[in-house]
Amino acid sequence: MPSTPDFNLTSAHKYFAAYCFNKAWDLIETKERTAEENRLMVALNQASIFHWLNREDCTAQNMSVGFWQASRIQALLGVADQARRYARTCLSYSHSLEPFFLGYAFEALARAEFIAGESTKASTYLEVAKSHAACVERPEDKELLMRDLSDMGECVSGKQSVPHQAIPILLVGDALASAQWYQRLGFKEDWRHQYEAGFPWFVSISTQAGATLFLTEHREDCSPKGSAFLVTNDLHSLELSLNIAAELMPWDVS
Repeated sequence: MPSTPDFNLTSAHKYFAAYCFNKAWDLIETKERTAEENRLMVALNQASIFHWLNREDCTAQNMSVGFWQASRIQALLGVADQARRYARTCLSYSHSLEPFFLGYAFEALARAEFIAGESTKASTYLEVAKSHAACVERPEDKELLMRDLSDMGECVSGKQSVPHQAIPILLVGDALASAQWYQRLGFKEDWRHQYEAGFPWFVSISTQAGATLFLTEHREDCSPKGSAFLVTNDLHSLELSLNIAAELMPWDVS
């Protein structure tokens, strides 16, 4: 590779910082995305952040917006820990910015906690976001932020009315092929996880109506005959009703 590119590097960073962001946003607004498009959406966002970081005119505002988009993408994919991490990074760049950007940083935190099933935390972050929205001076900016917060609030309220959600875990020989098979039943892939190359896959699929299935190649996940993943926003009540003590697992401790 030549040490000096045969194009203007400064101009390239300027162009692709915006280009990649806008292309990622187009995919965010696409209702039906393939798994390949989901990966492209993530890559475009990260590329946009990379190009911004290599621009001399990069500001905290640019980073706030970039990491807000990163958090939104991970929330769309159902990856709560990454959505939360990027939301916190967004907030770290937003403290010195106008209330509009602070409001969206807390909106991202609320969305991440909602995806994680933490409705109480999501509601708290929403209230903080609303307090910043009230201080936004430009009417069009305030309207945009308040509309997004209102939509998010409706989601959180709906989640709170259903305290527990059971997700069946199905043991399969080929999780990726099974996910494709379930497409004929209206399911689409949300996300997939593999500890490292060669290890078994764990795949989440869901329908637009809200039905979710976990497909796993890990035999331990369904030992001896079957298993279910229970999402709850009231763990204490669940422990009391089942007369059990929940055990904290190390998969997503933050």
